Amino acid sequence: MSKSTPSFKFYPHDWLVGTASMGLRARGLFITLIAHSWCQGATALPSPDTPANITELCRITGLTRSEWRRVWPEVSAKFTIRDDGRMVNPKLESIRQMQDEYRARQLQSGTKGGQATKAMWATLKSKSPPTGGKLKRMQDANNEFTSRRRNR
Repeated sequence: MSKSTPSFKFYPHDWLVGTASMGLRARGLFITLIAHSWCQGATALPSPDTPANITELCRITGLTRSEWRRVWPEVSAKFTIRDDGRMVNPKLESIRQMQDEYRARQLQSGTKGGQATKAMWATLKSKSPPTGGKLKRMQDANNEFTSRRRNR
């Protein structure tokens, strides 16, 4: 899909277990990087392998270079570097892929679903209304009730 959805599911239990060994600053850095990564879509984050990229990551996260050097080692295990040199969180990318697949299935189902409903209504409209059976008995009962009421 070309554009990511505006949100992703957040599971507090998974977050607490996955970040239990991190300090508060490291958790803040991690969630900030995940949020930026989600918003940027497939472009991902720059890899912290050059001074220019570290400067960009510090700008994104609001950390100074010295804070980055202290906190990044706690968070670095949660990210991998892709072949194109960009940094991603594997779990977040699997969530992105699942959501893209879900959206594609929903789009396909919506296209098919409307056709079946239109065909059903076209068939019903082309048939003449029923003249016997329960409907006829209901019409006769209504007519009799109406005529008795008039005769009072």
